[in-house]
Amino acid sequence: MINKSLKLYEKLSLTNVSFNNNFIKNTKKILNSGIYINGPFSENLEKRFSKFIGVNYAINVSNGLDGLILGLNAFKLIRKKKNLNEVIVPANTYIASILSIIHAGLKPILVEPNIDDYNIDLELAKKKISKNTLAIMPVHLYGRPVDFRKLNYFRRKKIFIIEDASQAHGAHINGKKVGSIGDLGVFSCYPGKNLGSIGDAGIITTNSKKLFMITKTLKNYGSKKKYFNDYIGFNNRMDEIQAAFLIEKLKKLRKINSNKIKIAKTYDKYLNSKFIKPKIDNFHNVFHIYPIRVNKRNKFIKYLKKQKIPFNIHYPIAPHKQKALRKIFGKKILPITEEIHKTTISLPIAPYIPKKKIKEYCLKINKYND
Repeated sequence: MINKSLKLYEKLSLTNVSFNNNFIKNTKKILNSGIYINGPFSENLEKRFSKFIGVNYAINVSNGLDGLILGLNAFKLIRKKKNLNEVIVPANTYIASILSIIHAGLKPILVEPNIDDYNIDLELAKKKISKNTLAIMPVHLYGRPVDFRKLNYFRRKKIFIIEDASQAHGAHINGKKVGSIGDLGVFSCYPGKNLGSIGDAGIITTNSKKLFMITKTLKNYGSKKKYFNDYIGFNNRMDEIQAAFLIEKLKKLRKINSNKIKIAKTYDKYLNSKFIKPKIDNFHNVFHIYPIRVNKRNKFIKYLKKQKIPFNIHYPIAPHKQKALRKIFGKKILPITEEIHKTTISLPIAPYIPKKKIKEYCLKINKYND
């Protein structure tokens, strides 16, 4: 849904202003160097991000969707069994997770989420395992980590785990960061993400040297050495400009996350209990967004507009209800997913918003009557 309020949901120029000067200096260096792809800034970002996540390797890619596609194709190259063509994925994820499975020539197996935290119900996921299961794709939705302590069951079954960590840069459970749990982690660096670029970009993480080598080769036309191709690859490289920007933003990521967490706690404290608020516990949720659920969403939207309170909807239509996917999923009914998509609305949580403004929003929102 596009609305005038959306322009105010987050002003990225304000989010990014603190490191503009360093980035501009580095941009001049890139322009003068003549190295615009696969240069020193890309290599530096990979080193810094792998250290931040706590893994052996990071691979810069063109965007999060491409990162997922690369990862799934790497799994196929390793297993080499045509019958392994299913990937378990949460039904309420952003559509990109599902598109990656389809583009990799695989079949998405949808699983309902837990209604209390919106992440995949891993007990239900266990029941979806078949002789055709290649991988499971837990999505750390909205910035909250999936309870990855329950993923060992899938690992014991020799099912690949590819984390979609596109919304959860820096999220963790007891210090163990998302992107370091599965065989692969994939992060989107779309501009609106906590670690957002100034265009499209993404990063893959892994502790596996084999997966590192395959994905790094696949993203570069399937080539380790120029003009010599080992695989039928892709062109999924990140340019030096994006890498330079992300290096500067990564330095500020802990502060960005901290500010968003403080805003979330302010909402949690001051927002009326008639709204269903995100779960806050000892899971380190980095709150890419702050979603609440409300009945009669359209009526609530009219109220927000009248009160000049910015908002967004993540996401208005469930993936299995999208026109593009009707032939794949038919008339599948997923009541929990559909309820979430019908009632969810995101309140402003840009890291620069002062506590006073959030309290002001809460005061106005609490006066809403449905």
